[in-house]
Amino acid sequence: KKLMTKDDLDAIHSMLKQQAAFANASIDAIYACTDLADSGSKSRKPNTGMGRQAKKQFPQINFEKSVMVGDSQTDMGFGESLGMKTVFIGPKTNKTADKTFENLWEFAQWLGA
Repeated sequence: KKLMTKDDLDAIHSMLKQQAAFANASIDAIYACTDLADSGSKSRKPNTGMGRQAKKQFPQINFEKSVMVGDSQTDMGFGESLGMKTVFIGPKTNKTADKTFENLWEFAQWLGA
């Protein structure tokens, strides 16, 4: 949508990795699809392209033991298509997710963070 450049996105990802490291955590990889919705890209959710890319880079990934946390139906569709558990962050009206939380704080509390 030309709201930011690839360099802008890379800077955000770099900052995200730095903040994770500051919290004694790590991010092994970040996948992003910058293709527009009408592109037909296999990487746009709910298509599973980015999940398959991650599995190729990290063959030990087991989708059946993975969780997709998101705030859209396309996120839930992505997770469901790969056999993941799904967690929806948003209004509790979502009926397709395995779990729903109104916000990330509620989800973190449930996780015991």
